Amino acid sequence: KTLQKPIFKHVKEVLINGNFGDIVMHPKPKEIIETFLKRDLEIKINTNGGALSKEFWKWLGSISSQITVTFAIDGLEDTHHLYRRNTNFQTVIRNAQNFISAGGKAIWIMTKFDHNKHQMKSCKDLAKQYNFSDFKVRLNFGRNGIVSVKDKNFQHQYYIDDNKSKQITDFSSDQYIQGLDNYLENWSPQELKYENNNKINCHVKNYSIFLSYDKRLWPCCWTAQNYTLENNGQLTPDLRQIYKDYEEKDKDFNNVLVHSPSKILKNLKRFSRLSQSWDTNQPCITCQNTCGV
Repeated sequence: KTLQKPIFKHVKEVLINGNFGDIVMHPKPKEIIETFLKRDLEIKINTNGGALSKEFWKWLGSISSQITVTFAIDGLEDTHHLYRRNTNFQTVIRNAQNFISAGGKAIWIMTKFDHNKHQMKSCKDLAKQYNFSDFKVRLNFGRNGIVSVKDKNFQHQYYIDDNKSKQITDFSSDQYIQGLDNYLENWSPQELKYENNNKINCHVKNYSIFLSYDKRLWPCCWTAQNYTLENNGQLTPDLRQIYKDYEEKDKDFNNVLVHSPSKILKNLKRFSRLSQSWDTNQPCITCQNTCGV
């Protein structure tokens, strides 16, 4: 229903990317995908690929050349599950093969950790063997070499110790590291002052919006995720501080079930408060953490 609103008539491409879930866990994945196809949209799906039937993956691979599925496969059978909890390597590979054999375009993306980096070549070779169209590697978002692994309720379960991550994530200044440390240890925008030497290269500014599972509009998946975590008390308020006055007046200030998308974007000036913070000594930590260079 939300997609029928006039503002979405300009949308040309859709990325289905779950912050707190996955398309394979939705009760009506076909209906979602068919809704987008009726609009003749390019569809990109990011998934762990760990569920749904053979019939579903064959259907998805055969229905349209406008669909690309990126499977998150973080190693081989002995390492993949360490970060991708409750997924089975063989199941994911089988689902990907069913999708590809039906004509689907699939990408293998591997999150690099210290425990799986020695398998990168083997994974790349397997991707070629199984006819993935591409193989990509991305860095993990660990803090000082430590990655927190969450359960389905986003509660911490255990850590992955990856001592190499600090060197490869290209933190550009001591001030940035200090900002993140303070942020994760009860950081307050009013208390912390540090020189901002980091340019923020926003990947979505002016051409993308993100509709979260709770029907809120945000500029990207990271802001959507962290706002929810802040509301749940799992992160110290940052976005909630930036939009505190909006939230105090209306807790549903960016909810499309309450306000039209066009009204939300107009009232929030296309989230300009985030970009305005980048040139101050109090930049949005979510933006700096994910898009700081």
